[in-house]
Amino acid sequence: GNSTKTILITLAIIVAIGMLACAGAGVYVVYVVRKNLENLAVTDPVKIRAITSDIAEITLPPEFVPVHATSIFGMTMVQYGWCPTGTCPNDNASKLQLMVFPAEKLTEKDWLDGIAETLKTGYEVTKREDKDIDVRGVKTKFVFVLGKTKITTGDDDDDESTEVHEKPAESSKTEGDAEKPAATDATPKEEGDAIPAAEKPTKAAEIVGPEIWWIQGVFPGKKGKCHLDLTLKPEEYNEEKIVEMLRSIK
Repeated sequence: GNSTKTILITLAIIVAIGMLACAGAGVYVVYVVRKNLENLAVTDPVKIRAITSDIAEITLPPEFVPVHATSIFGMTMVQYGWCPTGTCPNDNASKLQLMVFPAEKLTEKDWLDGIAETLKTGYEVTKREDKDIDVRGVKTKFVFVLGKTKITTGDDDDDESTEVHEKPAESSKTEGDAEKPAATDATPKEEGDAIPAAEKPTKAAEIVGPEIWWIQGVFPGKKGKCHLDLTLKPEEYNEEKIVEMLRSIK
């Protein structure tokens, strides 16, 4: 969504500045940068479909509507929203993304390890099924997961909780005070005594989202390895339709 676009825009600016610096802002370099920036944030449905065709030939279900695309310095990303009415709301979480990164060396093991770590830390998994589908003559694994997303947040009073454990500042003492025991030492704590609220350790809160389907895969595209990332609500999910879409990739 917006975070992906922000990352891509930032990377584009960094790369552009680096190229200009190394090449002395030559005319050709300026032309290349300008040409790439033309596709930095594409919203025209016709152009989005054209960029998709540059990645791979894929027959999408009619519910998928082009939302935006980015293609810059070999890095390409297209996004479609699942919008049966033809109009996508701004907060639509049901979407398909196809992403290609230049000269990527990702192995299937690395990718599966990343999936496993994401599911372990970020999902309450209800069901998982791995499907092998032939894509452009290559047996390709796609992971189908039904589950709930987990978001862990820290306590809002983290700073205050840290302060209560700090040693208090020393105050001035009279000569007689030095031999007096501290007030807290006079009454030892019995086992089972309640811990004062200020001394209780803070706990992270875990928020569990609604159940969703998450489909992931890395397949051989026209310009290299292409990442497929699809999220759908349970009522939108149609396995036969999704598998048919994956089998259509050429």
